[in-house]
Amino acid sequence: MLPRLIATAAVASLVAISSATAQTIDFTTTDGGFTSQSLTGVNNPWGWVAGTGWEVNTSSSVSRQRLLSPTLTATGTSFGVVASHLYNFETAGAASCYDGGALFVSVNGGDFVHVSAGLSGNAYRGPISVNFSNPLAGLDAFCGNSGGLVSTTVSGSANIGDTFQFAFDGGWDSSVSTGNPNWRLAGLELRGLGGSTSVPEPASLALVALGLVGLVGVRRRRTR
Repeated sequence: MLPRLIATAAVASLVAISSATAQTIDFTTTDGGFTSQSLTGVNNPWGWVAGTGWEVNTSSSVSRQRLLSPTLTATGTSFGVVASHLYNFETAGAASCYDGGALFVSVNGGDFVHVSAGLSGNAYRGPISVNFSNPLAGLDAFCGNSGGLVSTTVSGSANIGDTFQFAFDGGWDSSVSTGNPNWRLAGLELRGLGGSTSVPEPASLALVALGLVGLVGVRRRRTR
């Protein structure tokens, strides 16, 4: 069953989650068990760099690259995610993108769905252009210059034992590329989420509000 997304991040509920239940992943020192997947194209996969974190470079050809979390299990009825990342994707104007990055989530082993609501802090800039064959065309995404590493807190509710996987998907069109990296994930804090155990029945429904922040970008010229 697909998760039901809530329209705004319930940040206040995160306060109720004891910090003792939080685990911090410093991607400058560990890959955190995340894995890279090339969904379309193979020329610019995510890679882990010691001292820097996970990052993905630009592409001048059609590409979709995913950074996938390990399976995480809800240890209580509420959880939080705090992400520290930066990005640099080409924009298509004040409120749209040519290239971009977006968050996806799978709940209890279900299909990955685009997180289109509940982003706080540095939210998506707007939809990716339906021109030039970007695999994420039409979806809201991060793009432009995030201006450095930023932290955004997201919270939600779940049934104890629900499992989650989070995916950071970068999408590129068939045109020119920008400076590198296009996206970097430096750290993550997980509250109320632990390592995977057993997978609960899909009938278990979770409320999810996922928000990410963004990072630094370099402008590039586009000739179309």
